[in-house]
Amino acid sequence: MSEQHPSGPLPGPVPPAAPLSHPGPGQPVPVGPLAPMPPPGYDYRYPDPPADPLPAPGTEYAQFLRTGRNRWWKGLVVIVLLVVGYVLVSFVTGLGAIGIDLATGRIDQESLLQGRVTITPALLLSINLSAATMIPLSMLLQWGFYGQPVRWIHSVLGHLRWDLLGRVALIIVPVWVAYVALSIFVFPAPPSGAFTAESVALLAVVLLTTPLQAAGEEYGARGLITRAAGSWSANARLSLVISTVVSAVIFTLAHGAADLWLIAYYLLFGVSMSIVVWRTGGLEAAVLIHTVNNVFLFAVAITSGQDLGAGLDRSAGTGGTFMLIPMLLLVIIAGVLWRWSDRNAVDRRYAPKPAAP
Repeated sequence: MSEQHPSGPLPGPVPPAAPLSHPGPGQPVPVGPLAPMPPPGYDYRYPDPPADPLPAPGTEYAQFLRTGRNRWWKGLVVIVLLVVGYVLVSFVTGLGAIGIDLATGRIDQESLLQGRVTITPALLLSINLSAATMIPLSMLLQWGFYGQPVRWIHSVLGHLRWDLLGRVALIIVPVWVAYVALSIFVFPAPPSGAFTAESVALLAVVLLTTPLQAAGEEYGARGLITRAAGSWSANARLSLVISTVVSAVIFTLAHGAADLWLIAYYLLFGVSMSIVVWRTGGLEAAVLIHTVNNVFLFAVAITSGQDLGAGLDRSAGTGGTFMLIPMLLLVIIAGVLWRWSDRNAVDRRYAPKPAAP
C-alpha cells in the first residue's frame, strides 16, 4: 500500500526553475518584482532597432548596408536615384532663382542667353539648398531600400557625435585660418568690385546655408554613395577601395571641372574625406572640414570684392600649380586625423548595445 500524504499523494519531482534572461525581439516583457533590470551600459536615448536592418558587430562605416536586406542591385539603384533627385532639385531651384533675378533686374535676358553667369544671392541660395536636399534624400533612400533608421547614416554609433565634432574643430579651424591667410598673401587676387549691399546679402547666404551645402555633399557622397558602393563586397578592404573610388569619381563629376588641376583636386578631396570618414567612423569630421573650407574661401572672396562667378569658373586653364597647396593640406589633414583617431580610440566600427527589456 502506497504511502499517503495527509492531504493527498506526495508530489513528484519539481522541475528546476528557468534562469532569468532578457527577452529577445518580439518576446513578451515580464512584469512584477522578478522582471529583469536593463543590462549594464544600456543607453535609453538610442535604443537599437531590430537586428535585421543593421550589420554584424564590428562592421565599418563603408559596409554598413551589408545586412540581411542587402541586394547587389540596391546599391546601384540608390546611387542613380540620389543623382537624379539632386539634378531635378537643382534644375527647379535654379529656374526659380533665375526668375527672381530677371524680375528684380539683377540679370538680363541677353546675358542669360550668352551664358554669362552672375552669382547673385538668389542663385547662390538655390545652389546651396539644392545640395542640402541630399541630406534628407540620402536618409530616405537608406531607410526605404535597406530599412535602416535614418540616424544610422550619421555614424557607426547611430547619432551625431557632438563631442567628437568639437574636438576635431580645435584642429581644423586653426589650420584653415592659417591656410586662408597664406593664400591671401602668397596668391593675392585683384578685387573686381566694391563691397556693396549685394555683398552683404551674399555673405549672409554663405554663413547661413553653406554649412548645409557642405553637409549635403558629404551625406550624399561620403554617406549614401559610399555605403551603397561598399555593399558590393564582403571584404572590408576591397569594400573601402570600391566605395572610395566610386564616391570620389561621382563627387568630381558633379563639380563639372574641365581643368586637369581642378579634376585632380576634387578627386583628392573625395579620397581624403573618405579616409577621414573611415578612420573616424562617421561623417562629422568630413562635414566640418568641407564646411570650414567653403565658408572661409567664400567669405574671403566676398569681403575682398572678388567676383564669385569667376571664382566658380572651372573651365580649362583656371587651375595651376597653386592647387598643390590645398592638395597638400588635404593629405596632411587626413593623416593627422588618422593618427588622432587612433590615439583617442575613436569608435569606427559598429558595436551593438544590449537589448532593452
